[in-house]
Amino acid sequence: MRVLLFLMPLLLLVSCKQVGEIIDSVESEAPRITSLEFSDSQLLPLDTLLAVARVSDENPAELNYEWRAGGGSFIPPADGDSVLWIAPINGGNYKLTVKVANRFKSAEKSKAVVVVNPGQPLVSIEVPADDRRYVQTEPIAVKVKAYHDNSLSYVRVMLGGRERARTGVRTDNIYQFTLDTDSLAGSYWLTVEAEVFGQNGNISRDSVRIHVDGIILGKRNH
Repeated sequence: MRVLLFLMPLLLLVSCKQVGEIIDSVESEAPRITSLEFSDSQLLPLDTLLAVARVSDENPAELNYEWRAGGGSFIPPADGDSVLWIAPINGGNYKLTVKVANRFKSAEKSKAVVVVNPGQPLVSIEVPADDRRYVQTEPIAVKVKAYHDNSLSYVRVMLGGRERARTGVRTDNIYQFTLDTDSLAGSYWLTVEAEVFGQNGNISRDSVRIHVDGIILGKRNH
């Protein structure tokens, strides 16, 4: 009996400690951001986006919200579960992030939105120069700078109206090609064309005139 009376406070202490640990573990859970919703997936520059964070927590009234983005600006106040974001001037992919915190822990969630720049791509032929002359069989080195905020779907080179080379986007925006002149003789337009990714028909071109001198083979004397 004395042993039982001695053990009862100890068991009670252990039970209270376990209950306290369970309560602490529940209270110290981070908020759960179930979704991050946008009013649109694509915007034009300076358009406004509504972003809403759906959050699950035991005490939603005590949550703190912090929003940030890789560009553009938020319309104050920007400390609630929903915000208004103004798209920047430059097109591209922009990530919006919300951080939600309770008294114990925090959680973050991010989502990207596309800002569409409707302008034409930049295309500039750096090599060859206009009116450059070549001798038949001499290769034509082509160097082009091409760029758009929303990336490019392709860059292609045409010579005399016929496509001679094509490639996808490069991160450094510099494109280089080598064309042969084996079957050429005369003057030709060398044209480079680029199309904006996801904007079918939004293309831009640059052209230079080149001249290829044919090789005249001499006759042998017999």
